[in-house]
Amino acid sequence: EEPEHILAGTELSDPEIVSWSPNGERLVFSALEPGANQTENNLYLVSPDGSSLDVVKTDENTLSPAWSPDGEWLAFHSNCDVAIMHPDGSGVRKVWQNSPGVRGCSAWPQWSPDSQRLVVNMQIGDEWDFPMERQIWVIDLANNDRVIPVASLYYENEKYIQFEVAFSPDGAQVAYINEQDQPMLVNADGSGGQHSLNEFPYWWMSFTYPQWGKPAAAPLALPEPVVPVSM
Repeated sequence: EEPEHILAGTELSDPEIVSWSPNGERLVFSALEPGANQTENNLYLVSPDGSSLDVVKTDENTLSPAWSPDGEWLAFHSNCDVAIMHPDGSGVRKVWQNSPGVRGCSAWPQWSPDSQRLVVNMQIGDEWDFPMERQIWVIDLANNDRVIPVASLYYENEKYIQFEVAFSPDGAQVAYINEQDQPMLVNADGSGGQHSLNEFPYWWMSFTYPQWGKPAAAPLALPEPVVPVSM
């Protein structure tokens, strides 16, 4: 079956990958209005058939939204910070933000199944240059937005940079892709070590519906030694 271009009748440009609401009735994505520059993205809600397109504006550049499994929140990149808000635009809150002594830039936040934590791929420092350090962070919203770094990545160039991160269906582990382009699995509390996967579990991310839906086969941990987490 051919995919349907549900935004064909709009003038929006550069739409990012969507995130499904948990009931499958709405999609959220970021895009640019006509004439906007690349740092003026807004979030948009739309029905899967392209109807009921609504904009959710903030005062900042908003990218990479993810709908929480309980349906109550959207998490997103906000001028490199990590923010959440209700789908109607209310309750905007920064759960991590840059400060004079700590600079970074977030990518692709994803929710835990209980809607209490986020995992993000975080650039350390706010300049896109190399060598670059990135870290995989779990942000515990139920514990004063505590940041738990679970993996560190070091890049000499941008060849293998991948932003995908996701929680496992039980919320106990986090998947990501390392600097050798290898899918990895690590405990969400930062304990233990890292294990290689035979593939990245994209069905754990919110652009699939239903999220964490069971595929033909689960990702398999490869029989390799555990690599200690280096921070």
